[in-house]
Amino acid sequence: DVNENLKLAQDAFNAKNYKAAIPHFEAVLNATKSPEIQYFYAVSLLEDNQFQKAETNLLELQSGTSVYKNKATWYLALSKLKQKEYKSCKKILLTIPDDYEDYDQVQQLLNELD
Repeated sequence: DVNENLKLAQDAFNAKNYKAAIPHFEAVLNATKSPEIQYFYAVSLLEDNQFQKAETNLLELQSGTSVYKNKATWYLALSKLKQKEYKSCKKILLTIPDDYEDYDQVQQLLNELD
């Protein structure tokens, strides 16, 4: 049931139990694909160090038009940072527009990478 899986995914995500959230997000996405669910799924994958799957989902969101576009770009940069790919991280950060809601975090990370 989509609603039950969504509730379980949300509860696990909010408890920072990303590994437990992943299969529930997958079940929801198999039934109904939405940028919001895909975003939280990608963040869960990233937190569980499943970089390849996370980045695939983040790139899809980044190339779309949803409100998660810039957040996806931010998490793509964080994925590269977690993998110690600093040049890639910086390159991605530089593509985030300065009207992004958390742009101060972008600037802070750019400064730390310099």
